[in-house]
Order: sequence, then structure tokens, then C-alpha cells
Amino acid sequence: MTPQEVADALKAQGIFLSPDQISVLGAPPLPPPLAPGSPVRARLVAAETARGGEAYSAEVHLTNLTLQTLEGRYGSSVLDAVIEDSTGKAIYWTTPRQVGLVLRLTTCPALADCDRTLELNFRLDRFQPALPLQPGTYTLHVFVKSLVLHGRETSTLSFQLPPHRLTILP
Repeated sequence: MTPQEVADALKAQGIFLSPDQISVLGAPPLPPPLAPGSPVRARLVAAETARGGEAYSAEVHLTNLTLQTLEGRYGSSVLDAVIEDSTGKAIYWTTPRQVGLVLRLTTCPALADCDRTLELNFRLDRFQPALPLQPGTYTLHVFVKSLVLHGRETSTLSFQLPPHRLTILP
């Protein structure tokens, strides 16, 4: 989205800004998928349909694939997401604008699900409540950033989950 597109959309909502007053940041780069041989498996749980402008939640469920208990540590912004339109253009991303200093913990028993899910909550708009996502089909990319797992060895994982189809209803 260009500054002019933002200015035009805001103008339609009664908010008047010139393009030079608007900065548009790019979407974050998507990390690679979870590597084969990873100590955990990740599964995305998110609705396939929603309405533009409404609250939306995505959860990542982790399963320990090793024979030892793993302790997971992560910050409050461990998940991120990018929404692409039907042409593959990133139209929204959830990158936090601040660094959270909260440390969260999860225990992952051997060959079992971890005791906590990773959660991401956001609104289905284009960075502004006056700009809800329009009806249509989108692709949601959710990814994990800096999940530290402690067991016999320590590993830090950053990975993308499989793309998720999201239909915005009228």
C-alpha cells in the first residue's frame, strides 16, 4: 500500500492527511518452514472465515517429538502474521511496534503436547479501524520468532507455518 492509497482511503473516512504525512513500512520477511528433524511439530489453529474489521485469533500448538522434556521460553511477541491478497501482495502484518519484556514459559513433556499454546490476536483491518479488510479470499502466513527450547541442548527456532486460507465474508 502506498502513502497515496492510505491518504485516499482515510479521506473516504473523513480523515484528511497528505501522502507526505504517511509512512508505510514493509511487511516482515517470512522465515523458512520448520526444518525436518526439529524437536517440535507446530500446528496452526485459526478460523477459515471472518468479517473485515473484527477481532481475529490464531493459535500455534506445539508437540514435543523428542524423548526428553523440553522447556520453552519466548517473549510476548513470539508470533507474527502477514495477510496477502489474491495477487500475493502483503496488505497487513502484525509486527508489534514495541518490544515486550514479558518472558513466557511452556513445558513440553516427552512425545506430548506442550502445556501452553502460542497466541496471536489482531483486528482484520489495514492498520486502521476505518479500513477493514474487504470481502474476498486471502492467505494468512503465521510465523514463530525466537522460540528457545531447552533440553539436553538449547535451540532457538524461527519458522513459518503452512499458509492458511482466510475468507473475509461480506
